[in-house]
Amino acid sequence: MRSRNEVEGMALKAARGAGVPLGHAEDFARAVGILAMCNPDALPSLLNALDGSFEVTTSEAPLTLTGPLIMCAPMAIDALRAGEPEVVLANVTPPELLNAYLQNAAQDYDLHVKNDHRHLTRSAKVQTPDIPVRTVMVPHALWQVLESHAEKTYVPETESSRLAGAGAGLTDND
Repeated sequence: MRSRNEVEGMALKAARGAGVPLGHAEDFARAVGILAMCNPDALPSLLNALDGSFEVTTSEAPLTLTGPLIMCAPMAIDALRAGEPEVVLANVTPPELLNAYLQNAAQDYDLHVKNDHRHLTRSAKVQTPDIPVRTVMVPHALWQVLESHAEKTYVPETESSRLAGAGAGLTDND
């Protein structure tokens, strides 16, 4: 059993360990926390969310983003907030996470799917997400994947790293 805070903290470290830029990693962590609270059965869809390239390709009229959702969702939300009338997310994975990104944005968006593409437009009303507070059972396989990516951010446990200031130090009297 994990709290939302634990899930978000691990997702943030895992995204950074996988090479995701900080802002996108923070957005991903919040979206994973929302997904865990609102739709925990969809958590297994995240198993491969941090694998592969984080490259995004774009095209115009309407603005179309193709790539991993961890990169495309924040870009789409920013584009809509900047006045883009419609953004198309083409072949983004995992699509189960998109609603959590939209909830985190606290703005109402119209979403419709055509040919595996998600079309987003912005609504006028502001949405206040109703996110339950509870603990959630995170699948063991997913937690292991997140931990393996998070470990890439840890300082090696060596005498020289401790002398350089990592950890609590040689004496814990400060």
